[in-house]
Amino acid sequence: MNKHYTLQRNEVVLRTSKSRVQRGERVFSGYTDDLILTNFHLIWINKGIFGNVKQVECLPLGLIKVHNYQAQAFLNKSSNGMAQLTVYFQNGQESFKFQSGGKREVGEWVDAINRAVTGNVVAPGTSAASVSMALPGTEDLADALRDTVSQIRDAFGVGVAGTSAVAPPPPVRVSSKCWSCGAPISGITRTLAKCRYCDTESRLP
Repeated sequence: MNKHYTLQRNEVVLRTSKSRVQRGERVFSGYTDDLILTNFHLIWINKGIFGNVKQVECLPLGLIKVHNYQAQAFLNKSSNGMAQLTVYFQNGQESFKFQSGGKREVGEWVDAINRAVTGNVVAPGTSAASVSMALPGTEDLADALRDTVSQIRDAFGVGVAGTSAVAPPPPVRVSSKCWSCGAPISGITRTLAKCRYCDTESRLP
C-alpha cells in the first residue's frame, strides 16, 4: 500500500482540492481525503480522521476515456443527491464528492481534467451544468437532434444556427522520445504515452 508519491521530473501540479474529499459511495467514511491533478495523474490521497496518510493512489490521465475530443469527466449526482465528480477510465470509473464547493467546484474539476487530458476547454453545452446533470435519456435525445441537424445541413447544403459546418480535425499520430531513457514512443498528439522500456509516461507534442 503506497503512502508516498514523488512527482516525476516533468510532472507538475495543476489543481488541488479546496476542501476534503470522499471517494466513491463508502457509507461509513467521512470527508478526509485530498485530490490532486497533475499533467500525468489524478492522485487520490486517503487520510485518517487525524490527517495521517493511509494510502496514495495514482490514476493515469492516459487511461481516461475521450469522446469527441472531450475527456469523460462529468458532474452528476451521488445516490444521496449530492454533486459529485465522476471520471470514466478504460478499466472502470471513479467518483469523488467534495465537502464544500458543490457543483461549482466539481465543474472546475471537470474543466481542469479535460484541459489536462485533451488540451481543450470543455465545449459550451457539454460542461458540468448541462451534460453531467442531465436526466436519463437526455444524451440520447441530444444525439438524435445532432443527427437531424447534420442531415438537414447535408441535404440542403446550409448551416444551422448554433452549429458549425467545419468538422473537428482527426486525431494525429506523432512520434517522440521518452524523456527518461530516450527510447522511441508514439501515439495520438497531446496524449500520454508509456515507454515500453522503462514504463515512464510522457506527454506527446
